[in-house]
Amino acid sequence: MRRIDMTTPRAATTLAGILGFFLLSPAVAHAHFLWLKAGHEGGKPAVRAFLSETPEPDDPALLRVIEGAKVTAAGKPLSWTRQADAYLVGLGGASPGCVDGSVDLGLKSRNGTSFLLLYTARAQFVASPAAEPEADPAGLRLRLVAREGKAPAVLVLLHGKPQPGVGLKSLVGNDTAESKSDEHGLAELPDVASGKAGLLAKFVESAPGERDGRRYSEVRHYATLTVAPAGAEAASVTGPTPTAGHPGPAPARTIATMPEAVNSFGGAVSGDWLYVYSGHAGETHRYHCGMTSAHFRRLNLRDCKTWEELPVGPSLQGVTLVAHGGSLYRAGGMAARNEPDKPEDLLSTASFARFDPATRTWTELPPLPSPRSTHDAVVVGDLLYLVGGWTMPGGAASNAEFCDDALVIDLARPSTGWQSLPTPPFRRRALAVAELDGKVYAIGGLEEGGTVSRRVDIFDPAARNWSRGPEIPGGKYQGFAPSAFSTGGALYVSGADGTVRRLSPGGDRWELVGRLSTPRMTHRMLPGFDGELLVVGGTAARRSVDSIEAFSVAGKMPPAGR
Repeated sequence: MRRIDMTTPRAATTLAGILGFFLLSPAVAHAHFLWLKAGHEGGKPAVRAFLSETPEPDDPALLRVIEGAKVTAAGKPLSWTRQADAYLVGLGGASPGCVDGSVDLGLKSRNGTSFLLLYTARAQFVASPAAEPEADPAGLRLRLVAREGKAPAVLVLLHGKPQPGVGLKSLVGNDTAESKSDEHGLAELPDVASGKAGLLAKFVESAPGERDGRRYSEVRHYATLTVAPAGAEAASVTGPTPTAGHPGPAPARTIATMPEAVNSFGGAVSGDWLYVYSGHAGETHRYHCGMTSAHFRRLNLRDCKTWEELPVGPSLQGVTLVAHGGSLYRAGGMAARNEPDKPEDLLSTASFARFDPATRTWTELPPLPSPRSTHDAVVVGDLLYLVGGWTMPGGAASNAEFCDDALVIDLARPSTGWQSLPTPPFRRRALAVAELDGKVYAIGGLEEGGTVSRRVDIFDPAARNWSRGPEIPGGKYQGFAPSAFSTGGALYVSGADGTVRRLSPGGDRWELVGRLSTPRMTHRMLPGFDGELLVVGGTAARRSVDSIEAFSVAGKMPPAGR
């Protein structure tokens, strides 16, 4: 195992800290900007607002920076609803040509220069005539304009007038391309016009002035543009266009409420029951002994109302629970031993135990070779595979060590103990582990340097080797604490943006099949009845979630009463 110095983001969660660190970097690649992301959901226009380096959501804590932004369509104000990592703009059933956003971040100073910092953003669904006046011409604006006999182009406007020589960056995934607006304020950017790329513009206006008794020498404008993909491109981003034969992404329904909102818990389905073991019940990034649930419960999935209390073992979070052969198996986890307002004392466990629902008893089994938590596990045949995680030896999280190894144990003969797999080509925690066609998939997670990964690694037990799969799509935080499960011969993953995606039959891409009412992370996605998937608990907007949602991936209706 490799020891690293893990830092927490708490120091940067104040508004001043966020603005100072993220917004004032002279390098565009390291700054965050206001984005309005244009797309379609269920065949209808949809717009999400967020602050990010790219046209994908970033740290949810940054949403507070733009909570006072103005969002309009045709000059009329729109409202929005906060979700896990973005605001969902309320369009009221309308189909606007574009949605505009702006936020004035006030007077700033850097390297001896005082300036105003102004952000604008646009989500556009159709190209507009170049001569059409701006509903709100203030600031720097980007607009996709139609041209007779030519492909649409991007028009750059400053205070409503075409502006030449503005630096532009189109962003497709991790790739960027730079250009400038021509003498007419135009730029031909086919990837932006087709919806494949987001566009970022920067312009420094020499416009001295005064605000709140302080003088400034210039105004720094940053503008972004996204265009809703059309046709096949739209399908790749938001799922298939609804038709009579293909109704589009499955809508999720809330089917039950948990007695206690928890995240980072152990979850499994066995028989007619959903089992929930312990977990974190408090505010994100705060840990003490009173924040770890001391309960082990199960929900009757036939009525989705009856909860039963079960004998619980140690109170843990970052713990796994899997079902096999009518029994449940609990592996690892972390306990916070400190009292409230005392320094954190976080300790991983090596405990491995079996629960028998018939007798309601726990049996200790051979422990893990070393303690670990925030790992994940899956059963393939009679073999339980455990991948990822870190070891917390006590004290703060900065003392933790990422685990180098992956393990397997034969549940038909657990006395033989744990065996090591070929060393994984990664070290990640807060990942999802699932099975498909006898192979073990390690999906997403947090890397040692604090980077969130959307990478997919596949272990083939027959060949005893690791290979790579397609990354899960989405923004920067999409890979943090996702959940995955296979059912009906297909593998599904649920990430922080509330989408549920299925690995394509060819295994080369992820297809959108569902969207949650409450996007979440550190949750569990588990199989229900009749082709349903259940999404249980988790974290949204830094708080634990108590809802259980379900949706059909097989096009079947749920049982009566559900």
